[in-house]
Amino acid sequence: MDRSEYWIRFVCGFIVLGLLSFFSIFKWIESVDLWGIVGYFLTLLGTCHYAAKHGDDAWRSLLGWFHWW
Repeated sequence: MDRSEYWIRFVCGFIVLGLLSFFSIFKWIESVDLWGIVGYFLTLLGTCHYAAKHGDDAWRSLLGWFHWW
């Protein structure tokens, strides 16, 4: 895997996972403090790195967490 493929996967993961987690997590929280936002972004960056490193297998396992139907 070269650098451009890694960053394409990372940015796509950031967009998709960021939106999914934003709407599923912050929907239930009434007030968010600074540490909640920092934790959200650290978790998001970690999952994006995981998705960029492991590709399609990571997407299958990560999106399985959001599969509710």
